[in-house]
Amino acid sequence: MAPIVPVSLRSASPPRIWNVHDSKRALLDVSDHGLKIAYKGLGNSDTDAGAIRADNPAPESEPLYYFEVTIISRGRNGYIGVGLSSPQASLSRLPGLERNSFGYHADDGNAFTGCCTSTLSHEGTAYGPTFGKGDVIGCILNQMDHTISYTKNGVNLGVAFRDVKGLSLYPTVGLRTPGEKVEANFGSKPFIFDLENLQKALEMKTLWTIDGIGTPDKNSRLHSLVDSYLMHYGYSDTASALIRESALEGKVISVKEAESMHLRRKIQEAVLDGRIDEAIEQTNYIAPEVLLSQPSVLYRLKCQKFIEMIRGGDDEATMTFGRTELSELDAESEEDKQHYREVISLLAYPHPEISPLRHLIQPSRREAVADSLNQAILVAQGKPALPALEMLHKQLAVTKEVLSQRSPGSASMIDAYEEFHGLSYILDR
Repeated sequence: MAPIVPVSLRSASPPRIWNVHDSKRALLDVSDHGLKIAYKGLGNSDTDAGAIRADNPAPESEPLYYFEVTIISRGRNGYIGVGLSSPQASLSRLPGLERNSFGYHADDGNAFTGCCTSTLSHEGTAYGPTFGKGDVIGCILNQMDHTISYTKNGVNLGVAFRDVKGLSLYPTVGLRTPGEKVEANFGSKPFIFDLENLQKALEMKTLWTIDGIGTPDKNSRLHSLVDSYLMHYGYSDTASALIRESALEGKVISVKEAESMHLRRKIQEAVLDGRIDEAIEQTNYIAPEVLLSQPSVLYRLKCQKFIEMIRGGDDEATMTFGRTELSELDAESEEDKQHYREVISLLAYPHPEISPLRHLIQPSRREAVADSLNQAILVAQGKPALPALEMLHKQLAVTKEVLSQRSPGSASMIDAYEEFHGLSYILDR
């Protein structure tokens, strides 16, 4: 049975350090492996401010992004801003005072943004408490709700900015008066804030939203999916029991269909046990056209028989079979030819189980051959090569990947593999 496997999603590198090449370098001193920032200017006016961005933006595929900044020293006036900005935002002032930037400022506790207004506000909006030496300020980018929130010493202060969309945002800090010094934590050590609890709450919210979507006759459809999966792999008794228990309307397994499932299951079991001749004989009985019309399937079966003979240890019989029954000339595809060369090469190793070709004698090889043969029989009988449940999972995985690229956030909260894992484990042999 082909395993249901997850699709790995592409994920950009998250922020790790401050980027000295993306900063007001003349006014800022970066130290401690790129995590600490100290102000070194005069600090006489707004034009003396300097900001710096992290080396990478918040990953767009992640529903939540979070970082923390510890205030080592508030300096002369505590004109410190913590937030996010796009690469287009100027670094000549604190975050929030330039377009495409957002900032929470230490001296007045106000939230500033130059993102979505026609004129930049120098007053800001009353938001949270002021902060200074010893305080830890966290910034939460919620890409599901399109909001930015802050935390102070592990306490969530609530939403500061809404409708944050269409920007690639980098962690940003700005300083403006002498003596100001901060240190960032991009996740290299535990956060003060309980981010895991927030992630779980967001996941539950997503699941509740999904559960609220109406799906008519979902039990019937689910039973049909599972039933087709069982029938595909020849579990006739289990499929019949499911039909009886779920009372699937109009669904009855005929005697002929039950016999076909039973024989296909026996063929798969024969391959899994290494009894290749029996599998070929049974295949010719149930669907003689398969091995005639698909020589590649027969070729793979013969290669598997050769492998089983190597397992058995009769070298003379194995070499005779290799000379008389196997030939690279019979291979129709380049893939089959490569497989033949690998199989024949097993003879060169006295202990193939520890050779570079050991994958050929592992159980997974038998499973692949059994699945390929089962699919060929089903196609010859006018049935799908894959059951609907596997097709659904493949579609779900692809859909999730596309959603994570087009609309970062919600799709990442659902682990398609995890949701299917329980069913896959139960049905897998």
